[in-house]
Amino acid sequence: MNRRIPLAFCAVLLMIGCKPAQSRFSENIKVSKMVEVMMVGQFPTESRFQYPAKSYFLNHEVEEKVTLEPEAARQLLQQLEKDPNFVDGYARSCEFLPKYGIRLDSASLLLSPHPCPKIQFQSAAKQGMFDLATGNGIERILSTTFPH
Repeated sequence: MNRRIPLAFCAVLLMIGCKPAQSRFSENIKVSKMVEVMMVGQFPTESRFQYPAKSYFLNHEVEEKVTLEPEAARQLLQQLEKDPNFVDGYARSCEFLPKYGIRLDSASLLLSPHPCPKIQFQSAAKQGMFDLATGNGIERILSTTFPH
C-alpha cells in the first residue's frame, strides 16, 4: 500500500506539470487576427504612479511598439504554439524581468528573456506563467524585431 501512494502522487505531479501547448493558450492564438509586440520596462508601475502621457502594458511602461506584418505575425503565433519552445515539468524560481510584451485580440503576454526565459500569459478566462527553453523561437523573433 505504501508504494502505491508515492507512485500515484508522482503520476498526478507528472500530469499537472506536463502541459501541452494546447492547454497553455492555444485557443487565444488561433482566433487572434491582431498581433502587436512591444519592448517594455522591466518593472511594473502601480496605476497611481503612471503618467497619462505614457503608454503602459500590463502595468509596464511601453518603450517601443510595433504592429507585425502578417507573415511575421503568423511566424510568432506558430512559435507560441510549439512545444519545443517550452520547458515542462518544473518551475524555475528566478526573477521575472520582462523585456517584451505581446498583445493579441484576446490575450496579453509578457516575455522575460533573462535571468531565465519565462512567459506570463493573461486573458479574461485564465492566466499563467510558463518556462521557456533557452534559445526559443519566440525570443528569437522578438529580438529580431527589436535589435537593440
